[in-house]
Amino acid sequence: MRYLKKFLSLFFVAVILTIPAAYFIIDWKPKPAPVLKPKKPANDKVSSSALILAIDRNEIELTPVNKKGSVYWDTDQDEFRESSAWIGKNNGFLAIDRNNDGIINHHGELLSQGFAELSEYDENSDKKLNDQDPPFSKLLVWIDKNSNGVSEKEEIFSLNDLGITNINLSFNDKDYEIEGNRVTQESTFTLKGQTHVIVNASLTYDNMNTIYSGQYKLNPSVLMLPTLRGYGEVPELFIAMSKDEKLLEMIKEIDKADLKTLIDPDFDLENRIEKMTYRWALVENIEPSSRGENIDARKLAFLEKYTGHKFLQRNKWPNPTPYAANLLKKTYRKTTMYFLNLLFFQSAGKVFYEHGAKYNLYIGEIFGNNIDYVQLLTSKKQDVISSEKGDAYLFSPTSPNITISEKGGKDAIWLYGFGEEDVRYEKEKYNLLIHLGEKTITVTKQLSPPNDKNENPYKIETLVFDSGKRISLDESLFSKQ
Repeated sequence: MRYLKKFLSLFFVAVILTIPAAYFIIDWKPKPAPVLKPKKPANDKVSSSALILAIDRNEIELTPVNKKGSVYWDTDQDEFRESSAWIGKNNGFLAIDRNNDGIINHHGELLSQGFAELSEYDENSDKKLNDQDPPFSKLLVWIDKNSNGVSEKEEIFSLNDLGITNINLSFNDKDYEIEGNRVTQESTFTLKGQTHVIVNASLTYDNMNTIYSGQYKLNPSVLMLPTLRGYGEVPELFIAMSKDEKLLEMIKEIDKADLKTLIDPDFDLENRIEKMTYRWALVENIEPSSRGENIDARKLAFLEKYTGHKFLQRNKWPNPTPYAANLLKKTYRKTTMYFLNLLFFQSAGKVFYEHGAKYNLYIGEIFGNNIDYVQLLTSKKQDVISSEKGDAYLFSPTSPNITISEKGGKDAIWLYGFGEEDVRYEKEKYNLLIHLGEKTITVTKQLSPPNDKNENPYKIETLVFDSGKRISLDESLFSKQ
């Protein structure tokens, strides 16, 4: 998934750099979804404020997002816990248990508006919050002792429990960062007679790296089926299948298909995956023309949900220009090719993958495998798309003649319905021609001299047969003929 996510992030940056009309900058606000703004790199993370107290040591400790110390925490109260920067074990969040259940459930129970919100509890307007203000007794401190982003009753304390007697509301404006988290306000509080620091900090979070936290009843049958990791506002596929019988049947049909059926143009696996993405993200009933004439609105809506980012043209219009739409469509195609790779591995297509490869649902990747994107080149009319990552091109007796121009990565050609005796290799300058009866696969620059790094980025490394046999595509091919 790291390759797909990087691709999506770089895509957003490319849109900003090449199209003044398209901005993908996120500024966190309460629900509805985040608003996109110009003037910053598109892959900037979102942030949300919290009041943080230095408890055991008079020091504020914050962790970076998506690294050691970060947690999953429902920042925008949408049933998805976002990967979030977090506080150290010696710090605590100032909070209010708004639903009186004894724990802190989400960011809505933290004081996310800083000292302005806290000042509303200063009923005698003396710029101090203490036991002279009745709301003082309602304030809580959450010290996440095990740093797991889950509030537990033994981690929740009243101010009196900790010996906090006063919070100074006369804050100072600040502008500094701790591990990528901006501190904007700073003041003090009194704990057991000692002065400690309290800050208003914007905790950075990643609106794409999420886990579903809503309610569902697990259907045991989904545990035996292919699945995909969820991102953004899309839950893990096994969760979505547990909640949606029709989606479950879609995946069952892919799972029960043998290899011949799976790659049959009449089975149309790529179209099935497209329909699956619409159903999975709950966008299938969107009117295709509702985002203008340049793109199928369902594709754009899926990307928005999967990344957790809304698309706005010139920060105003939801409909993309032709150029922006073209980039969006390429992004969607890459995404479905990535899903095809993961579903192919978990079904009858596994024969083409390296022995020992395993799918890791937690990060959404196949370990022990170089392939990121799969294309079934089995139809008469088929565009060939290459990337700088690991591409696999599946060729069968129904495929047309194709030309592949690689861009990098560790790549493979997968052959279905052919044996080693059916293959003949030919040099054409630096091109490699792979003849399969009357069909030909042309790999441009396959035999080019290596660059100064002793690499040939245009090379496809491996030819794989449906028997599992693997052949290196190098000069040694011609010594065997």
